[in-house]
Amino acid sequence: MDRMNETQKPKRSAWFWILTGCGGFIVLFIIGIALLWHFGTKKLAATIEENAKNPALRAEKAKRMLGAARLPDGYYPVSGTLELPILTHVRLYDRAPDDKGFVTRFTNRGFIFTETLYTESSKEREAFFTGAPSAPEMFDNIGIKVRARENVKSGSTQIGNQNIRYRIVRGRIEEGVNEADGPMVLMWIDCPGEKKERWAVWFQPDAPDEAAIRNFMLQFDLCRAM
Repeated sequence: MDRMNETQKPKRSAWFWILTGCGGFIVLFIIGIALLWHFGTKKLAATIEENAKNPALRAEKAKRMLGAARLPDGYYPVSGTLELPILTHVRLYDRAPDDKGFVTRFTNRGFIFTETLYTESSKEREAFFTGAPSAPEMFDNIGIKVRARENVKSGSTQIGNQNIRYRIVRGRIEEGVNEADGPMVLMWIDCPGEKKERWAVWFQPDAPDEAAIRNFMLQFDLCRAM
């Protein structure tokens, strides 16, 4: 009788054992990552579309992310300006974007700022922006390429809570079809009480001194921005 009952018990699907065992955690973890990627990608696409359609909203976002009362004169936020849960990214160029939020050619000036989580890969970017001996020659991140050919000067300056380590270089910046050669200020921004990746690039026709860097950065409060 017992043998008959044993033979009549329904066989469990392999999926049952996978989902109720250790494999279940792995499967659910993979599904969770896939869902996060899916909805994160949709959120990113929606944000870019929203930025493209509404320049006034784009400007307000840029001011909030930079902790600024107003944007610098002659600088315009483009559709690459993003505000996501783990990423703040602002691009200000010297030409007003088209009705889709894009600039086909920036000319002489621009400012780019990013804030995100500090990870192991952030160490290489920190080395690049601060001019550490281990610094790579090129930076490539979020569609921005910066090539530092000649180091002009390095230093640091304190503006409010912001400790800005900078180096002035001569080199090249590229973003899609946009490109510019000349002096650039590469900055790494440290804020008290938290370790995050915060970097900025400011480029213009003439190499600025520290006083000019301070005057420009006084317009922002990057430690209060988020």
